[in-house]
Amino acid sequence: MGRTLKVKTTKPFTLTLLATSLLMMASASQAKTLQEVIKENIYTSPYVEQAKYQQRSDASAIDEARAGYFPKVDVSFGSGREHTYYTNGVKVDKTLNRREGALTVTQMLFDGFQTRSEVARETAAADASAWKLSSETDRVALEIARAYLNVYRRTQLMRLAEENLAKHQNIYEQIRQRSQSGVASQAELAQAESRLSLAQANTVSARNNLSDVKATYQQIVGQPSDDDVTFPDFDGAWLPPSVDDAVTRAIDNNYVLKSATSDIDEAQAQIRSRESAYLPRVTVELGRTWNNNIDGIEGKDSDYQAMLKVNYNLFNGGADKARHMESVEQLGKAKAIRDQTYREVVESMQLSWSAYEWLSQQVPHYQDQVKAADQTRELYKQQFNLGQRSLLDLLDSENELFEARNSLVNAQSDMRLAQYRILAASSSLMTSVESPDAAPQQAATETAQPEDSVQGSVDHSMDQGDQEVLASVEGWRQAWQSRDVDAYLSHYASNFAPEKGSYAAWEKDRRSKLAYPQWIELTIGEPQVSMVDGKAIVRFDQHYKANHFEDNVVKELTMEQENGEWKIVEERSI
Repeated sequence: MGRTLKVKTTKPFTLTLLATSLLMMASASQAKTLQEVIKENIYTSPYVEQAKYQQRSDASAIDEARAGYFPKVDVSFGSGREHTYYTNGVKVDKTLNRREGALTVTQMLFDGFQTRSEVARETAAADASAWKLSSETDRVALEIARAYLNVYRRTQLMRLAEENLAKHQNIYEQIRQRSQSGVASQAELAQAESRLSLAQANTVSARNNLSDVKATYQQIVGQPSDDDVTFPDFDGAWLPPSVDDAVTRAIDNNYVLKSATSDIDEAQAQIRSRESAYLPRVTVELGRTWNNNIDGIEGKDSDYQAMLKVNYNLFNGGADKARHMESVEQLGKAKAIRDQTYREVVESMQLSWSAYEWLSQQVPHYQDQVKAADQTRELYKQQFNLGQRSLLDLLDSENELFEARNSLVNAQSDMRLAQYRILAASSSLMTSVESPDAAPQQAATETAQPEDSVQGSVDHSMDQGDQEVLASVEGWRQAWQSRDVDAYLSHYASNFAPEKGSYAAWEKDRRSKLAYPQWIELTIGEPQVSMVDGKAIVRFDQHYKANHFEDNVVKELTMEQENGEWKIVEERSI
């Protein structure tokens, strides 16, 4: 008697494929695309939120540094019992109710440029944090893409394994029946059993691998994956034309490299801040005291003072010099980190491009292999029907097709991941997700016009003056959004006074803020215009978004005519 292997009864292969196809069609209609998954989950990622709060913390530190420009006001009050005893000339032995109060106002006039240097240092630190936030967002987006593709890959491999198992079971049953009838040998049956066991083991392994990548997906995304994820689309227009162009784009745009450059700016500002210890500190101090029953003397005692104070430390045990040298060494470290980051960015892009280039050449060969293996299988079936092939030959053809399909799925998934790695290396992955229809060249220079922007909101029933004001506001918005610094600054009047600091400092800050983001989206709500003494006051809700940073404020612009055009003389956030 021949050996028998117990197997689970399966439905006919055709019906199984039909049912599987119907399930795939039903689930695919509900499955989320990769772009949808990234958009819905990227900003709730704990990694991105950590970077976001760090960026906000560093931005708040700028205001802390700016506090050095403003006066310091101190008030103190005290009340209690005081006993006074002395015998110098006149004997005094009294216990009185003592009360005292003091008001002191101190204004820094010169601190060796420490405050200015600290503002510059904190600004550079905030810029570095902003770039790190953008970098972390792109990194997490790439991890989501990797997890999504792994779920797709393992789902397809599991289905191929299950399909291969079903075919092995079908052929095994035929060989077993032929063996029982004496047509097939025991050796053929044993070989069929071996291959069936391998197919079963492969199926178990495929299911286990799918379970693993789904767990990883949930850890990264924060929610379970769909049962049937789809292979993500990709617009090849986002890819650079060559590896040299890809490296150049990465060097110009990579957020990590920009963050490292901002760290150098921070270190340089730290050196200037430490050098302030070598210079005097000049302050103006205004004070007044209100005292009653002081030092055993009954009655009120008040005084006023206004003093110019100069403090100049001549020797501090060498601590100032040591701190200065510490900052110099930190600058050297920051430059070394920047140089290392530069090399890593170049390497990352070259590796990603190389993977994409070779995989894009492999995929067509795997497709040809699948086609040839499928043709071989069909020919073997025809030859089997003619008695020219055995059932084991059919198993061989099924295994060859199974391996070819596995290789194709892996190559296609790896190639798509390599494409996303290229975008991540050039810090354009999130831009491609958020603006999928924009070509890379357009992404840096053109921005989609939001529907709810001020454009088109000018009511022709308004007064002519109101329409001109709103037209100027719209020009200001467009210049800001398109990052046209000169056009943006041209909307400010010659007598414009910044809310904080000097005009030169404000202009430098605005040029930096418009130059750094890769893209800006600025929308404003319905503006309200009021005319007061020839000036236009425009108030609106402003929504600012750039490089994954968002901000919502109520903005008020005070405008007046200059050379026949409405210009901004005051700007403040309410």
